Amino acid sequence: MHDKPAAQWEKKLRELDEEKKYRVLEYLPIRKAIISELEIPGSGEATLLSELEGYNSGFSTQSMIQTMTSCFNLFMAKNRKVFTRIYSENVRRSEPFLVQIGGGQVRVTPHADVEHSRFGRGNLFIYASQYSKAESNALQELLGLVSEQRDGRTPDEVFWLDLRKGTIARLKSRSTVRSQISDTVKHYNRLF
Repeated sequence: MHDKPAAQWEKKLRELDEEKKYRVLEYLPIRKAIISELEIPGSGEATLLSELEGYNSGFSTQSMIQTMTSCFNLFMAKNRKVFTRIYSENVRRSEPFLVQIGGGQVRVTPHADVEHSRFGRGNLFIYASQYSKAESNALQELLGLVSEQRDGRTPDEVFWLDLRKGTIARLKSRSTVRSQISDTVKHYNRLF
């Protein structure tokens, strides 16, 4: 939605705020399982099973459980070995970082600080949702801003782990996306 005129955001922001409590928890079990696996090899599957016991996301629970299970299996088959280290002291940075943009702030949270066998050290964002291309671009740009503002790194030091596809990509900053996000934040600040 960031690619729409800023005035169209008011309704969408209210809808997102109402869904926030569910969306934050939606894929939490798989994120915990992957972090556990990176910290202690072999522990991820047990963590996932434990997290899924009694799981209720507020959405289609059985479908979510199946998605998380298949995504975890794909991660183990395709991506597990490329992460050579996790920096445990930085794993539990669960507090969202306030990105400064457009005269305001946006809360964003990368999931871990890792070492990738090919790309080096960077922030990991574990992603299992079905975002549109525009939503993915906006989130990636915000993660790049966290990398710049909090860690003094570049946006390409953020690793985008797409669990549904089993791919890992480094982010690329897009000035047009950053400008659109800035305009949206400015508009939001005027409204609220």
